[in-house]
This record gives sequence, structure tokens and C-alpha cells, in this order.
Amino acid sequence: MATLLKYLSHIKEKIDSFIYFSTSKLNEENILEPDKHISNKYYYLSKLLAENVLFDKSYLFNKLLILRCPTIFGKGKKKSNLTNLLRCYMNKQPVIIPRDQKLFNACTSVTDLFLICQKTINRSDSWAKIFEVGSSNKTSIYCLLQQINKKNVTNIRLSKALKTAKLLKTKKISSFLNVGLSPLDKIIRCKI
Repeated sequence: MATLLKYLSHIKEKIDSFIYFSTSKLNEENILEPDKHISNKYYYLSKLLAENVLFDKSYLFNKLLILRCPTIFGKGKKKSNLTNLLRCYMNKQPVIIPRDQKLFNACTSVTDLFLICQKTINRSDSWAKIFEVGSSNKTSIYCLLQQINKKNVTNIRLSKALKTAKLLKTKKISSFLNVGLSPLDKIIRCKI
């Protein structure tokens, strides 16, 4: 946060495009509740504060894009809960998934992020926006595992402790920047 404030204080001429990568965790209501114990809570709060500061200083930019990103998949991304889960599944080890079986789309492709950045820079109009970035479709973790291997899922354990990520609203960025976001199975396949 201090680095961002220092950077903003040194801007002398209006910048054409500024893209800030935030976190989709800000979509969860309990982040701001003081009595909730959340790992990395101060990190999430710093992201929220940075978003607010950027909007307050949006006059410094022709285009300000804040992307609330979930887990990012691509070359160089070594590890995440979802990739660990899929590796266990593919190696026929026990897989633990959330009991709730809610739908999710909280992962994105690094390729999609590059495309979004390119489209932002190429637009000539002025604006300041916050968008959520995720996969273009949604599914449950159980169904995703079935799609990946096309077999009946076995050796799965359900957990009350694990929860499915909240659904992200990705249609707004798709229509605003005319970007086709990747589907879940394509995003996940790049890490198996």
C-alpha cells in the first residue's frame, strides 16, 4: 500500500492505462467483519484500501481497470488447492472436496488476463471500472473431476471444513471489453 501511495504521489502527467490486480476474496462478506478470523485478512484489507485509493485518484488515469482475480492458472503457476486436488485425483489418491457442492467459477487463465490488459490498452475512451475475472462457465468440483477424466469418480471424501469459493460475476467484463473468457475445463487442463 505504501508503495502504491508513493507511486501515485509522483505522477505528474495523466497516465493512459493503469491496471491493478486485486483479489476476488473481497467478494466475501465476512472479510470486513472484525470478529471473524480469516487467514491473510490484512492482505485482503490492504487490497480493498488500494482499490479505494485508486478510485479516489482516478483523475490521474484515462483508463483505470481494477481486476478482482481468483486463483490464476498458467505456466509458472506451481501450486494451488485446486491443482493439488486434481493431482490427487489423477494419481488415484484420496480426494477431499467441499460437502456443499455449490457451483464455482473462481479460477482464471493467465492468458485471459493478458488479453484483458491488451483490450484495455487498445480502447481509446476514458473510464474507471472494477471487474471480477473468472472462468466463463460454472460447475461443482465433483462434476469438474468427472469432466477431466470422463470416468465415475471414486475415492472421494466430503469435508464440512472446505467451502466452495463464491461465484464470480464475469459477464460484465466480457461484454465491456468484448473478451471471451476461458471455460473451467480448459483452464484446469493446463495444470494437469
